[in-house]
Amino acid sequence: MKHIDVVYSFHNEEKIGDKIILTEFPENLHNVGYNFINKHDNPFLKYNPYVGNNKSATTVDFREIDYNFIHNAKHIDSRSDLLFEYLNLDRFKITLKKPKFYIYENNKKENIILIHTTGKGLTIPDWIIEHVYSKYNKNFRIIQIVPPNEERIPNVEYKDFDFYNDPWEEVAEIASKSIMFIGVDSWVSHMAQAYTSNVNILIPSVFIKQFNNNSRPFSTGGTIGNIWLHPNNYYFNESNRSISFTNSYLTL
Repeated sequence: MKHIDVVYSFHNEEKIGDKIILTEFPENLHNVGYNFINKHDNPFLKYNPYVGNNKSATTVDFREIDYNFIHNAKHIDSRSDLLFEYLNLDRFKITLKKPKFYIYENNKKENIILIHTTGKGLTIPDWIIEHVYSKYNKNFRIIQIVPPNEERIPNVEYKDFDFYNDPWEEVAEIASKSIMFIGVDSWVSHMAQAYTSNVNILIPSVFIKQFNNNSRPFSTGGTIGNIWLHPNNYYFNESNRSISFTNSYLTL
């Protein structure tokens, strides 16, 4: 049994979303004879049955794998594809291709649409919020996750949440009951991805050319993929028409 710890670091600081992304690795690695060690105390591995606490483990920085992929793009179906190739395990089948927390998995779905409006310097435009509200407010509970210093959407349920002071399980529980997520690429969207296949991510039209230059989304028939464009997500833009692999926000 090989002991391994996988981290995703950026200037030696791990981000919340990056820690969530890593939750797909332990089960996949366990299936091929690796023991995943939570050497860097990732809080999202708290309930993971495939994680050990032995501090003696080989550490792999996923940022290095990501960097290599950007310069040698190819078709991939999950982040685990890149890790398995790096470890010379690409002959094995990968079973888990999205984040997983091993908690709240049996919760009953409710008519909840989870929204997170800001992240990575982006904010969902008002006209998209107005469209979503007018379409869904009569038949669905729209719940906005509101980090510190962010604005609440008028007339919408909200949950104020500070990751560094509040238990992450509180957001996970809401996500587990939601049938849809609408928002920006963020740790909340990654959390929603663990519980629903209806995850809708804004990619502004000015960014689409940047994506198209080097890579295409998963499952588009192309020969290359993009580590940030996940096969279980849907992508929309802020305009009234489809652009490349994104649909107009009017299709939400």
